[in-house]
Amino acid sequence: MAKRTTPAMFRHGELHLVLLALLERQPMHGYQLMGELNRLFAPGYRASPGSVYPAIEALAEGDLLVGADEGGRRVYALTAAGSDALARRLHELAAVEARAGVRLGRSSEAEGSLDRFVARVRAVAPRLDLATLDDALGAAAGRIEQMAADLDNVRLGSYVPVERLSELLATGDIHVVPLRAGLARVSMPSKTYSILAAGRPVLASIDPGTEIPRILAESGGGVAVGPDDQQAFNEALDALLADEEAAKAMGQAGRRWVMRAASPEAVATAYERLVAELGRPR
Repeated sequence: MAKRTTPAMFRHGELHLVLLALLERQPMHGYQLMGELNRLFAPGYRASPGSVYPAIEALAEGDLLVGADEGGRRVYALTAAGSDALARRLHELAAVEARAGVRLGRSSEAEGSLDRFVARVRAVAPRLDLATLDDALGAAAGRIEQMAADLDNVRLGSYVPVERLSELLATGDIHVVPLRAGLARVSMPSKTYSILAAGRPVLASIDPGTEIPRILAESGGGVAVGPDDQQAFNEALDALLADEEAAKAMGQAGRRWVMRAASPEAVATAYERLVAELGRPR
């Protein structure tokens, strides 16, 4: 009888990344790590010493984690270099989460999104004059401040009164709308409408073929790239920063589209037409 094989759960380098994410939560020994892998990825994957321990050794050799003997077992913890490596690959971690339907790393969706935002800002920081993160969310604020401590051009603020939202949005040159892979088919970042209404261009990192890319293409109000494509994100941001007139034109086009298609008057008119259509004899 032929031996049954299980399709590979992890692509190249992803097991190492998942181990870093698990160890960020707390130090663990090898069998604890295998137990967590089995809990998260079963039944499609079963961890084995033959795959997990070589990955641990490789991470230790790269100074990404360190081991210490405790109670007769070797317990592993993340190093500072390991934390930095994880932060640089948050977009890859998000892809694993979306593909497997699991949650790794950060303790909340909001904090995870902000982690990814800060990681992306860090990647392009030398080319930015100023990046402003305005929604420092409650419990995540301390973590965000820690992540951005060494970035001179990231400014953290707090909530503003709703009547000043349009003013706040208008202070930005470019607005980033990031959404983790797989969520754009069930979630619509409504702030996109407010950004377009403020006359500012949008750079969206989001699933293709969903509502935000459609709106940006129809309105000309910005650019959309894939949620896990750091290079495309960097290139799109560089292009917007390099051509202020083009970015300004996108902002103006986006505002014209909102006024025509998504303002309260436009929505009311659309509903009026729908009600009239439904009331016609058939």
